Amino acid sequence: MIMNLIRLFTLTAAFALTTHAWAGGSKKCDPEILKKYDTNGDGNLGKSEKVAMKKDIEASHAAKDLEKYDLNKDGKLDDAEKAAIQKDVEAHKAEAKAKREKMMKKYDVNHDGKLDDAEKAAMKENAKKK
Repeated sequence: MIMNLIRLFTLTAAFALTTHAWAGGSKKCDPEILKKYDTNGDGNLGKSEKVAMKKDIEASHAAKDLEKYDLNKDGKLDDAEKAAIQKDVEAHKAEAKAKREKMMKKYDVNHDGKLDDAEKAAMKENAKKK
């Protein structure tokens, strides 16, 4: 279970970084990302290039997580260290849930539990102002 939580945490971070690679939601990829991963030089990241980027991101996060949570520096996670990870993952999930609830309370004006096109447009418009 702990390893699944670590993997979920790592994949969530990897997804966020992968998404961030494209500037401003456009299809243009960050030049530094292209420089490192666009092995065929076509200006886009193909499937295999994205897989390579994802692997690097996951490895980087796994190393950082081990460094952060391996308090006794033995190169592996004991039960107490795994419990610390689980505590942080649960806190992250609670924070994400609270943010989602706040967002829904603000933008779900018809209170149907989902955002329709008009509600999404209002949310996007508000985000542009910030």
